[in-house]
Amino acid sequence: MSNWLSKIFSTISSLKMAFIALLTCCLLIIFWQETTSLIKLKGVSNELISLLIFLIFYSLSYLIIELSYLFYNQCLQIIKWIANQFTMRSRKIKFQEKVNKILPQQPKNQIDILIQLISADKNICLSDVTYLEKLHFVIKTYQVDQQSFIYAINPIIKDELQRYLSEKKSKKINVELSTLSQNERDFFSLVFSEQMEMTTSENSVKMKNERYRATEDLVNIEL
Repeated sequence: MSNWLSKIFSTISSLKMAFIALLTCCLLIIFWQETTSLIKLKGVSNELISLLIFLIFYSLSYLIIELSYLFYNQCLQIIKWIANQFTMRSRKIKFQEKVNKILPQQPKNQIDILIQLISADKNICLSDVTYLEKLHFVIKTYQVDQQSFIYAINPIIKDELQRYLSEKKSKKINVELSTLSQNERDFFSLVFSEQMEMTTSENSVKMKNERYRATEDLVNIEL
């Protein structure tokens, strides 16, 4: 057996082989007597017992170490994936915070460009979106010519812009509602009433002139 062990250690060329050799030696030392007795009961000749025991424990050690390495590598991949997810999430949150601060300060022409890109990618002159591209608000997808490219809006910017526009519109509506006259409020109450009286030419009640005129002001409100 000493010859075989010397051959094992002489072939060690990597850390994996060192673990296999070490585990083989441990198994041989711990289970040699029990395994020898068990194999003798099977009628195996003494010349083959040592070789057979060595092959059994070497194969078992090889399988255990290979599975351990596979499990270890899988764990590393999972840990790496989780770490990348946390990193990407952190970067996304920081970028969203940056967008929330910068977006309301953008000139109207820049906002208009972003709004156009919400529905579809557009062919835009390079000079018009240089700053937006620098902020990573837009992404080049295809070059049309020397001065123009097809641009797409950053998905994060798309979500934040839609939320920003929705909040802006809600605030404007609230401001306009707070400034409505009583006649305008009465007209809204009439329009959104759950029940409206059925009228005919004989019994209809005419709307007050002031309330009717209020509808003209409501039509002119830009929301």
